[in-house]
Amino acid sequence: MLGKELGEAKGQASSTRLLPFDGGAPQIEASFTGEGTFLGQKMTLIGSYWESFRDGGVRFGDARMLLTLADGETVFFRGSGVSGQPNRYASAGDFPWTSPGLAHLKSVSAVVEYDILEKGGYAWRMWEWR
Repeated sequence: MLGKELGEAKGQASSTRLLPFDGGAPQIEASFTGEGTFLGQKMTLIGSYWESFRDGGVRFGDARMLLTLADGETVFFRGSGVSGQPNRYASAGDFPWTSPGLAHLKSVSAVVEYDILEKGGYAWRMWEWR
């Protein structure tokens, strides 16, 4: 069940590259930056994700983000998800590392709606999962 909303962000891809082909599905890597709110504070973020393609137009994505809150606390998020739509992912993840003030997040699972926007932009919303 969805719990409280943890945050939201918008940003821009800073680089994208096609990874070397290893005989499996093609893979793309992208890095991005953004800003928004997390736990009621302003925050900035940097991140990257890897995307691969599956049969039937389905894509699999694996993402990592480092969020820096206005008070200086930081949290690392890792998540993965699938998409059968061209511009939207549903993903789930966790917070394996945090600065001391956010240690309670180490026991939290999160779900994310991630939308790919025009011209390399993105937007996401994240909720606690209970």
